[in-house]
Amino acid sequence: MTSFTSDELAALAAEIPTRAMDRGLLYVEDAEFVNKADVQLSSAAVALDSALAIALGSRAPFVSLDVNRFDGELLRLFVANEDGLVELPAVVEGVIDEASSHEDEVETLTLRWPAQGLVIEWTAATDWHEAFWEKLAAARAAASREVEEESATEQALYQAQLAELEAALAASQDFRAASVMKRRAVAEAIASAIDEDLVGTWGFRHTLTEANALAKRRIFEYEHELSERIPELVEELIRQPQWRIAGSMNLMREVALKFLAKKADGYRLSAAFADQLVHAALTPEM
Repeated sequence: MTSFTSDELAALAAEIPTRAMDRGLLYVEDAEFVNKADVQLSSAAVALDSALAIALGSRAPFVSLDVNRFDGELLRLFVANEDGLVELPAVVEGVIDEASSHEDEVETLTLRWPAQGLVIEWTAATDWHEAFWEKLAAARAAASREVEEESATEQALYQAQLAELEAALAASQDFRAASVMKRRAVAEAIASAIDEDLVGTWGFRHTLTEANALAKRRIFEYEHELSERIPELVEELIRQPQWRIAGSMNLMREVALKFLAKKADGYRLSAAFADQLVHAALTPEM
């Protein structure tokens, strides 16, 4: 007989200790085997009596039987732990729910014995066992593919959002006009408008770093270019209404920075460069 009903397996489990001892084998209940089986026999190929004969012939010091009953809750915990999940996918949950009619029924028997340094086991399963586990495996595979597809979609969206953020920062006049210390706040506002979850991610930090590096390069280029036009810039600066009413060095610097930003495509140049222009504007030509 290659398959059994749960009731037939339960009856067989009750008989095995006696049938083993009738053949002169020592039966040990609930023996714990540290190693996995080296040899596996199945009731599909080897009948119970033949398995017991093999145990006797191999001079097994004892045999021990493990009776496995279907436990839906324990199975849920097992699958969740093995798949690294907190909650089972609906498709997997559905397969386990469908098998709830077998709750606490005997599902498999495993008869084990040590022999000449090996662990040998004989197994017998119910007529629904194989189909159930195949269906469960298919459900887990489908759920895994769905998670992978969702992950790929989310990653693609994330990359698209980062590309959008990169372009927005490169074009943002607010970002260009902000000091180094204030650029992050501007970047966070732009990122939040794209997706509030984007702020604080590694991608956001990396994109901000790249945007800062680009701004630094552009500022350096503009300062180098404008440094050769200081006399011309001074003449234009001192004609600005804001310059004429600036009553302190700090105000003059801010006027100079705003003036220079118009010459530098909106970028806030360094305070040192602005001070250089202010100093030139305040120093009479000799």
